[in-house]
Amino acid sequence: MNKTASSSFALLLTIVLVGLNLRPFMTGPGPVIDDIIQTTGMSYQSISLLTLLPMLLMGIGALIVPIINQRVGDRLGISATMVLLLFGSLARYFIVDGSSLLLTAFLCGMGAAYIQSVFPGLIKVNFPHKMAMMTGLYSATLMAGGAVGAQLTPILAELTGHWQNALAWLALPALLALIAIFTNIKTRNTSEIQKISLWTF
Repeated sequence: MNKTASSSFALLLTIVLVGLNLRPFMTGPGPVIDDIIQTTGMSYQSISLLTLLPMLLMGIGALIVPIINQRVGDRLGISATMVLLLFGSLARYFIVDGSSLLLTAFLCGMGAAYIQSVFPGLIKVNFPHKMAMMTGLYSATLMAGGAVGAQLTPILAELTGHWQNALAWLALPALLALIAIFTNIKTRNTSEIQKISLWTF
């Protein structure tokens, strides 16, 4: 395998790992919702904010993230926001009330919103001749990540005895994605970013 092919495979793996991490923090709480309510005293209306808040951040992020990313660059921006997602998931181990749980949803939503706004352009630049296929793969990983979060959380909760532990375990794949980002993603120059800053899916 030559250097170019190796680099492309590494970036492909990074796209898969990152995509898998952008939905589990939203789908994970669903299967253990009754346990969450019992522990935190949250209402079903408050619980809905665990999904609504990140989705709102994603909508806002689509408007402002490209501008921010021009200043900080792909590698720093995506790495920093994956740290937010990782920390938000890990912090759920310590949750005892609804406010702190909503704070973790905010942190994870911030991370996902930034990454989700930047990744389409990154794919376009690095795979210009395979954009449709790579976009499809990335979208598939988003769906798969959501399914994995929903399926894995109740299993982990049963094994560990606590829903907090189950949700905190979702930080592990985020750590793997962070390592991949730092290793395989390079910062685009300003002209490249400006060309694709309005492109999204």
